[in-house]
Amino acid sequence: LEKQSKLSKDKIIEFYNLFIIENPNGFISREKMINSIKLEYLEKGYKGNGEKSADLQFKLLDRNNDGKITFSEFITWIGQYD
Repeated sequence: LEKQSKLSKDKIIEFYNLFIIENPNGFISREKMINSIKLEYLEKGYKGNGEKSADLQFKLLDRNNDGKITFSEFITWIGQYD
């Protein structure tokens, strides 16, 4: 994961600890992603409800198209922006 994400081992562990608290089943479902993005849209006053944005982001992160975002998929994506 260090190589894929370009993050340090310590940073990956930090993200994992947060990820598993929020997602004890070990993955993010499409439904959870949509609900999270919708909430962000409401909180920040963005136009629309965020469902299209959430669906697009979910498709980008779900690299193996199994309908869920694993920690590995998540951390690889985070590493691009951290």
